[in-house]
Amino acid sequence: MELQSIADVQKLQAAFVKSLNTTTARFLGDNKLSPKVLLDDKRQLLADLKDRLRAATDARAEAVRAYDREIAQRESAIANLEAELQNDERVIGRISRASGRKAQTKSVRPARTKRAK
Repeated sequence: MELQSIADVQKLQAAFVKSLNTTTARFLGDNKLSPKVLLDDKRQLLADLKDRLRAATDARAEAVRAYDREIAQRESAIANLEAELQNDERVIGRISRASGRKAQTKSVRPARTKRAK
C-alpha cells in the first residue's frame, strides 16, 4: 500500500490498531472472538497482500521498462558509432588511395631540367 495522503496513513493506522486489539485479545485468553471478526481479519489481510502484490508488480514492470529504455539507448549509440566508423574508414581509404596515386604520378614524371638561356 503506497502512502500518498493523510487518509492513507489514517487507514493504515486504523488497520494496525484493529489488528493489535485482536492479537492482544487472543494473547490475554479471550478466545471468544466471533467468526465475523476472524473473517474480517482475513479479508483485511487478503486486501493488504493484494495491495503489496500490486505494488511489487508495478515496481518490477517499471524496472523492466527502465532497463528496456537503457538497452535501446545503448543499441542506438552502438549502431550510430558503427556507422560513423564505417564512414570514417571509407573516407580514410579514399584519402589513402588518392595520396598513393599522387605519389605514383609524381615519381613517374621525369624531373624538370633547366633550359639554357
